[in-house]
Amino acid sequence: FFNLMFVGGGRVFLRSTTCIRPHTLLRARNTFHLYDLPIRFVSHSSLRCSPPTPPQPQPQPSPTFFSGIDKRVWPIASSSLLMGCAIGIVVPIMPVLALQLGLTHSQFGLVMSVMGGTRLLVNVPLAAIADGLGRKPLLVLGPLLTSVAMIYTGMVTSMYQLIFWRFVNGLTGAAQMTGGQLYLSDISTPQNRARTMAPMGAAFSAGMMIGPALGGYLADNFGLRIPFFVVAGAVAIVAVNNHLQLTETKVVEKGGNRFQKCQNAMKLAASQWGLLLRDKNVRACVLLHGTFWTAASGSQFALLPLLATQQFEMSLSSLGGIYAALAAMNVLGTHPFAVLSDRIGRKVILVPGIITNAVGIGLISIVSTPLHLVCAIMISGVGHAAFGATSAAYITDITTETTRSQALALLRSAGDLGLMVGVAMAGLMADITGIAVACVANSALLVIVATYFQWRAIESKTLWNVQTETSEMKTKKEEQKKLGETETHTK
Repeated sequence: FFNLMFVGGGRVFLRSTTCIRPHTLLRARNTFHLYDLPIRFVSHSSLRCSPPTPPQPQPQPSPTFFSGIDKRVWPIASSSLLMGCAIGIVVPIMPVLALQLGLTHSQFGLVMSVMGGTRLLVNVPLAAIADGLGRKPLLVLGPLLTSVAMIYTGMVTSMYQLIFWRFVNGLTGAAQMTGGQLYLSDISTPQNRARTMAPMGAAFSAGMMIGPALGGYLADNFGLRIPFFVVAGAVAIVAVNNHLQLTETKVVEKGGNRFQKCQNAMKLAASQWGLLLRDKNVRACVLLHGTFWTAASGSQFALLPLLATQQFEMSLSSLGGIYAALAAMNVLGTHPFAVLSDRIGRKVILVPGIITNAVGIGLISIVSTPLHLVCAIMISGVGHAAFGATSAAYITDITTETTRSQALALLRSAGDLGLMVGVAMAGLMADITGIAVACVANSALLVIVATYFQWRAIESKTLWNVQTETSEMKTKKEEQKKLGETETHTK
């Protein structure tokens, strides 16, 4: 029925020599489209070669301050903000709630440590689950179960109920943080990784600063248990939003036993930890992360309240204003530092940020007025913003796709351990040596570890070109393979 004619321009024309029914022509067109050939059906009287229409240039969007960031970052950042609020909101409420429940000081300490201890224990298993089942289940179920736990925390009537729901809060909060961090590492590239991952850390830190102020305000005006219900409603909305807006980024084989998948991922995780800890760069980054949160938690949640209330006799509202200023500094400063980190490298931002934070903590020991105290805290906040924009991006750069989830779990575990130990160590040192000496000790510890990191760890920017070339080579090989398959199929 057809004569094939190859003419100029690489086009294939089919000239009809007999009468063809429409459905036959449609079948022929669909058949030839399997070979991806540009086919035109023309009559013999109008056969001619026309040059292809050149593609029209598409207008490029004008660059903005947040250009290069995937829009899926913002639902995850909002989840982290509310998770931070769920942790910070109990700071002013829990002592009063413990008094109502008749808890002793040791029981109160146990209740406060349950959440951090739970996060420390479940980081590794949750990373394995995220590899076996995907990221989205953790991003949906984590906030949803956190909402349930917050509701029941607001209705507890005994210490054992309070401990149980604090345990659930720690588990679900760690699930959201694990899924969010891995999700952002999946959608980022070395060129935009800091800008992609920084909003989550900044939002979590801001939530921990906003939580105490929000909890105190709601408890004073609406009752002691109302703050738990408010946060529970907001977190539930976030869970629904994550379910509707986020798509899965982890390729997971469909079917099969889900328990077996998680078990296999756990076995792989156990073998990866030894490999990661043998890497000097991973060790230096984990040590820096844990030390930073040890010094930051001790200074912000133990030494700062003691100094503000005892030496300067500041009111609780003024102390809340300092925490709000710290949160604002963290939110506003994180993105500019992330942009710089993506452009010039991680260590160039990370090490000066740690040193700046150490200087701010050290200045707290010599302040003589409330204004000087606020200035020292703001200097510390600048360093905090620089660190928060860079640490997760650094360890993501130096690990592979296979080991990345456990490397991030190791980083989170070091931070959670620092949060648990930092407050207790700072309070103990303040009792023995005084607040000023405790501040100097925290500052010196940060300087020592930052110096060690600068000496031992490489600049991860040197790996970007290698990663980019490897990705390009992989893409080129895939294209060549597809082209060979197409040619074989055509022949």
